Amino acid sequence: MREGRDESRATIGRPFQIRYFMGSLLVIVVCVVCLLAGAALGWLLSRSRGSGGLAVSGTDPWTLAAEAVPYGASLDEFSSALRSALGQHTDLVLLAVYAGREDDDALQAFWRHEAARGDGIPAAAPATLVLQLPGPTLVDSAELGKGLRPGLPPADPTIEATQLEDERIADERRVAESMFENPFELEDEALTESAVQAPPMPPAGNGQSAAPVDEAQLAARLLAVPWRGAFSWRGVFVARPGADPLRHFTDAGRAAATFGPRLAIHCEISRYSRALARATEPRPAVERKQKVADEPHAPIELPPVPPPMPSPVAARLHRAEVRMADALQSPRREPDLLRNAVGLLAEGLATDRCYVVEIEGLHTKPVAVERRSEAVASAAGLDFGSQFLSAVRSRSSTTIKAIVMASGSSGELLSEEVSTRLGPMSRVVVPVIEKGHTSAVYVCEWIDPAKRLTDDDIAFAERVVARAAVACERLHQYDALAQQAAHAREAQEAVEDALVQIQSLVAALPEALVGLDTDGKIAFANRAAGRYFHKQEFELIGRSVVDLVRSAGGDASAWERAINAPATDRFAAAIATPDGRSTVDITVIPGLQSAICDRLVTLSFRA
Repeated sequence: MREGRDESRATIGRPFQIRYFMGSLLVIVVCVVCLLAGAALGWLLSRSRGSGGLAVSGTDPWTLAAEAVPYGASLDEFSSALRSALGQHTDLVLLAVYAGREDDDALQAFWRHEAARGDGIPAAAPATLVLQLPGPTLVDSAELGKGLRPGLPPADPTIEATQLEDERIADERRVAESMFENPFELEDEALTESAVQAPPMPPAGNGQSAAPVDEAQLAARLLAVPWRGAFSWRGVFVARPGADPLRHFTDAGRAAATFGPRLAIHCEISRYSRALARATEPRPAVERKQKVADEPHAPIELPPVPPPMPSPVAARLHRAEVRMADALQSPRREPDLLRNAVGLLAEGLATDRCYVVEIEGLHTKPVAVERRSEAVASAAGLDFGSQFLSAVRSRSSTTIKAIVMASGSSGELLSEEVSTRLGPMSRVVVPVIEKGHTSAVYVCEWIDPAKRLTDDDIAFAERVVARAAVACERLHQYDALAQQAAHAREAQEAVEDALVQIQSLVAALPEALVGLDTDGKIAFANRAAGRYFHKQEFELIGRSVVDLVRSAGGDASAWERAINAPATDRFAAAIATPDGRSTVDITVIPGLQSAICDRLVTLSFRA
């Protein structure tokens, strides 16, 4: 009887022993994790104290400011240090700091200044914003929350013409100052006019002036600077620019390059601290019913939860976004650029037909670039006409905005002939606006009459067209510079040929020609003048004519009269020659107002 009672007590007490053992083991594991974390944080703090302050090597102010922040500082303290550094070295005012890992869907604002709320800066930004920013870029608050969209309004042509005229006058003055004194040995830079800017092109279309610049919109733009660091952290610094934002683009990039890796370490420490706090947080005790010892227990194994897979639409847009930078920056010809832009739109939006309508003045060109599936007819060689151009201009705004149209409303844009050939389709029309005028129209079409596009699809189409428009304008600038360089080379060759002919004619003259400056020094002389002074013509340049005449035993007073003659004068002078003293006739032509010489003197021996 007693043995049975002892056996039942042992059976009942065994679960309590196992529970006590598991609890003790959990306490030991938590203590070891806390000790390791404390040792790591202590090492980082000691390293930051040893490397911060005056012990930092180097003289870069951004590196000094970044390494002066200890590793134990919070994200608010780090952001305050970055704001102080920007305020000390630039006119930028830090408003927000976005950060996130590469596997995160969005960038969270870890720090925002009080002034950021008034500017409408969002608390989160899309993760693709880091990929869209090639460097320091001017954006607005809406682009921070939804991604980059087409930027500035068209510039005022009057302001552009004034700036170009000022640059032309400055370049002409600089070329005139750098011109060499001898007209027969001019430098190459003095013979070119490549520095002169071309006059502004007349506005296309009906000649109406572009819309004025919205100064309030320009002033409201913010400076976004991307940064990257270790542990897969990346993000964006957002600051308010000063009066001249372009001047501080280099400083903003250097600040991101130095503070970015440091901020990544702070973000990783903060993430690790939060995870450790959640692991060591005491959990409320849960009452569990004691199970009967004889009841069989089988653990339930749940299948692993697979990671969420991106939707096919999101994956397609992501692939097109990755290819966008290389596809729109590598082409060196405009047809290749248009072909790549159409390919990006067709790939990212899965269109049945995508093409671009080029516009020249008031007329449209036949379609030359398209990408389509086998289910639709080709639009190549089709001329949309003035009706399409007028309808697009009436619906477009001052910036690049997509026009979404259902299949039933296509007749408002297309003529009857074009609509019959293309068929009823859902369309997205994206016009390219350059300085208030439409230069091209990208058209995306689907067979599905009830096609529904998301906001991400519309934003992607507008981004592709905006980037393509910027790249196309850059190619036009390169072509204009190449044409100016070719014209300058042709002009230089023509001037060189003319100078060679003039030099040959002047050298063959029997009379001596001498150009004098205001001090009486010889600026140029021909071959006959060298025989007159018994020297080579290049030996006369820069010499005083009075000293030369005196050394030859001639009449120096006559040359002083030639130097001081206020008007055209002709008189005789004596000079020593190998056959004796000879008399020459001197003709003075003053007041030439030339950059080469002040007056011209001709010498002829009397028979």
